[in-house]
Amino acid sequence: GEGGSGEGGGGEGGIATAPDGDICGKVQVVAVVRLLGHDGSEWICRYANCFRGSSEANVHAESFVIADETILSAVRAGEVAELTLYLSY
Repeated sequence: GEGGSGEGGGGEGGIATAPDGDICGKVQVVAVVRLLGHDGSEWICRYANCFRGSSEANVHAESFVIADETILSAVRAGEVAELTLYLSY
């Protein structure tokens, strides 16, 4: 795979957008994922919580991580030598 970077749960002007397209009111927790490929490539992406008023209603940063097709397809294809997840709280 190709190395790159991106931002999950992000939108224009720093306004987060949930996977269902809803606008998020406030961002709190941040997850950063770093993938290292067997070929030496590196991919880093930042994800943020989508605040919707309560812990039950919020879309959590980790939910964005496990829904990211770039990560899923790289892992499924066996291209990932190392995956590191950093999570702030």
